[in-house]
Amino acid sequence: MFKLFHGTSRNRQCRWIILLGTAILLFEFIYFFKTKIALSLAHDFKWLPQSIVAGLIVAPFAFLLWFWRDQNKIKDQEHIERDLKIKENNAEWDNFFKFQRIVTDKNESATVRATAIYAIGEYYTRSKESNFPQQTHQFFQALLNDPSKNAPINNEKCLMEGKDPKTLELTIQIIRDAIYNVIKQKMNYIRENEMDFNFFDLHGARFNGANLTMINISKCEIRNSDLRNAIFQGANLTSSNLSCSRLDGSDLRYAVLSEADLKGAVIYGTNLSGVLGWEKANWTSARFNNETIFPDGMREKTIELGMRDFGNINKD
Repeated sequence: MFKLFHGTSRNRQCRWIILLGTAILLFEFIYFFKTKIALSLAHDFKWLPQSIVAGLIVAPFAFLLWFWRDQNKIKDQEHIERDLKIKENNAEWDNFFKFQRIVTDKNESATVRATAIYAIGEYYTRSKESNFPQQTHQFFQALLNDPSKNAPINNEKCLMEGKDPKTLELTIQIIRDAIYNVIKQKMNYIRENEMDFNFFDLHGARFNGANLTMINISKCEIRNSDLRNAIFQGANLTSSNLSCSRLDGSDLRYAVLSEADLKGAVIYGTNLSGVLGWEKANWTSARFNNETIFPDGMREKTIELGMRDFGNINKD
């Protein structure tokens, strides 16, 4: 049986009572009109047909019935749309957790798990209110910061059977690379949702050309990474480890490098103008060339800082 009214049982009962009461009153009024009022109106308004007079009297009640019916349809539609949104949202969460289970299933192949990572990455594009971007970011951080979660559970068995001795390392690297690719592709959404990489382990990341403007990357492991031509304008790199990373052509204007470790980093053609806290950073063996742009007072102290001048060497 179809429902005329949605809502709580109490509300539906009240609405039915109102509708039934209105119908009874309407019936009694029409009956009263036919027996008594019609004669009076017919006498006073002889020039009007009785059907018109009856219509004028019944019209308000008909309007009320139409109004309640119309409101009921609107509420029905609202309930349908709300139910659809709930079902869609539940389906999205179900898929989100399903992809997570695939990624953390150590018996799955690295390729399948990487594919699930790309699927999870799409949740970065959801609205902040849905909480999907934050959950996605936290999930990736957990994977990156704990390599054991990425290792295949049957790695020892593979070694015992004489299979690829680098199964463990290959699996971890494939999963890390997939996460790095997702982060690089969705960097704008990460910035819009005001998320950061504080305490992330991003070593070996391939963020060449990535836009990390104004993002907090403090206390982050980003050593041995490809950061060529990346944009770090105004980024917070306090206490981060960028040792042996490639920063050729990168834009670090007004970035904060206090206590950062750039030992052995390559900064050919890197723009360091306006960098804050460079005096407290570790520049030992960092390599620069003639195209490197230094902040005021830094070029004169490159020898004191233990940096290596490669003159006209090309950054490529």
